[in-house]
Amino acid sequence: MPPEQKPKKKRKVGKIVGLFLASVIGFAACQAMFDDDVDDEDLCYDDNNDGYCDDNLQRHEPEVYKVSNGKKLYLRITDDDDSFGG
Repeated sequence: MPPEQKPKKKRKVGKIVGLFLASVIGFAACQAMFDDDVDDEDLCYDDNNDGYCDDNLQRHEPEVYKVSNGKKLYLRITDDDDSFGG
């Protein structure tokens, strides 16, 4: 085996390990967010996947959810969450 191929393999393994660790850390961060004072009224269902809660058509975070009884419960976007410094 030529010596040039060995460092490429190490870099590939390093990238795979890095991606795995990033996904684990991201998942842990999402779980921690749900563990910190999230009430049931902060969560909602979106059965038709239109980006709005089914009960009051309020927007929700599409990437932030937990699964309960096989269905996704999304975190509602409140007025405080919706302002971006403006």
